[in-house]
Amino acid sequence: QTLDPVGVFDGLIQKISSYTHTIVLTSQGKVYTVGKGDREQLSWSTSDEVNWGQVSLPTTDIIDVCVGGEYSVALQDDGTVFTWGRNNRGQL
Repeated sequence: QTLDPVGVFDGLIQKISSYTHTIVLTSQGKVYTVGKGDREQLSWSTSDEVNWGQVSLPTTDIIDVCVGGEYSVALQDDGTVFTWGRNNRGQL
């Protein structure tokens, strides 16, 4: 699913970028990514993307997100952590 950036940024809580991709968190607890996807850091695409896509998570209770060089992390309100992307050095 690709989205118009204006719709993604409605209710924006957090936006973080690495050198490969950007992740945003909305007030509805939804997570979106854009950028390079060659290491699965977008979660929804393995190619370079100029359109925003929603990360498929089993919840919308996400309260925080962060990124590393080639991976992404989302924190659920109960402390559950979701990770995706490159794990070549055990970073996930």
